[in-house]
Amino acid sequence: MPLVKRLETNILRFVRFTDFIVNPCNLVGAMGAGIALALKEQFPDIHEDYKMRLNEGSFSLENPIYAYKPNNSRFNFSVINLVTKRHWMDTSRLDDVEVSIEHLAKFLKQYPKHTVVLPMLGGGNGGLNYDQVEPLMYKYLHTKELNNVIHLCYHPDKIDAHWKYFGLVGSRYFTDADEYLPIMMTHIEKALDEWGIPKKATVYDTVKSYFENAVSGGAKGTDEIMCGRSYLEGSFKNTNSGNIQPSFAKLCGFDPIICDADWDRDPKLAGFIRNRTVVDIATHMVAFRSTKVDNNGTNDTINTVHKWNEHYPNNPIKLKVIDI
Repeated sequence: MPLVKRLETNILRFVRFTDFIVNPCNLVGAMGAGIALALKEQFPDIHEDYKMRLNEGSFSLENPIYAYKPNNSRFNFSVINLVTKRHWMDTSRLDDVEVSIEHLAKFLKQYPKHTVVLPMLGGGNGGLNYDQVEPLMYKYLHTKELNNVIHLCYHPDKIDAHWKYFGLVGSRYFTDADEYLPIMMTHIEKALDEWGIPKKATVYDTVKSYFENAVSGGAKGTDEIMCGRSYLEGSFKNTNSGNIQPSFAKLCGFDPIICDADWDRDPKLAGFIRNRTVVDIATHMVAFRSTKVDNNGTNDTINTVHKWNEHYPNNPIKLKVIDI
């Protein structure tokens, strides 16, 4: 799955809807700065467990990763403690960071539908430059072997960038790509024009030149036509390989981000969590509703966008709702 690049100053805001938050650790038990300090202050038992594992030798350079679920959290997330330096006063060693990232990739293969919030390991208090660490993130984590949505977080003080992501969601009613893709493309082109996005030769070129990637929820219908379904299922490969109508995202030249709903793990909330994840990634969104059926999931996504825009008025998501 392609990495999701984020500008973030408060990684703990993700605790409401992510599965894993990666915490860069040293091997002397100190949690006195950065993400580690924020986690220790909010969830003190993380620190106690961390020190215990160091004392018993189960957390080390040879075993640089483990997951721990905080006792007093009302949210369903776990912390992944990951070695990024030996002593808290040291600069991170790039080879240690690479080993830990490789271990993280192996760990995540066990949890293919879990979402992950990942700081630029060693790039904060570790003293490494982003251009040293980023290639390692892409080498091990930006791969079709992993199905996880991974939010790779950059501090805005360290990089001059603002990535844009195109959210494409809608009703499950629209299953016939031959019929609905041309209609949807017409509406997408109009939305791009309304948003003032510079036109290129085709709508595909316009989207590709302006957005970092496309994101959707992996459901049947609109999501599949726009981006394909889960990387875990044959439908993604088929939709994007020419076996059936290529998805809109594939025609734009993307390997899109698919936010799977984990119905087996949480049948009541999985769809809402999936929708929240799509909204959190998207900077622009087109939502297609059917006039012939209920649009409960799509309406939830639309309402989540409205709530986001109320909460973050200085960073609103541009939204276009289309009724077909």
